Amino acid sequence: MEPNILVLEYEEDIFIDVKVAEENHTLLLEYLKDKPEKIKLFVIVSAKIEVTPQGRMVTKNYNKEMEYKILCQAIVVKSYLAKILSYVYVKILNPKYESKIFTSKEKALGWLNSK
Repeated sequence: MEPNILVLEYEEDIFIDVKVAEENHTLLLEYLKDKPEKIKLFVIVSAKIEVTPQGRMVTKNYNKEMEYKILCQAIVVKSYLAKILSYVYVKILNPKYESKIFTSKEKALGWLNSK
């Protein structure tokens, strides 16, 4: 895997409120601070993710702050319903970088490697 691909894998159910959104942001900023080039995000969702309205707003604000360091994002989900929900979530976040949603890890990684 390319060194500029950051893998974020959610294997257990997660509940994202303001506190968790802030923790995620802090960890991502720490990872990004010494990266000279933009990174590619490879998000694998194998579990259920719930986000509170406040957690969603904090995530959206933090996402805007980090957009300049992210080239693109591939999101892998396990079901068609999760894929639809992910499309809605990406629409809400409205990132400046390209985001694509997949049900196959292999196809997602192939797309990331082509970027």
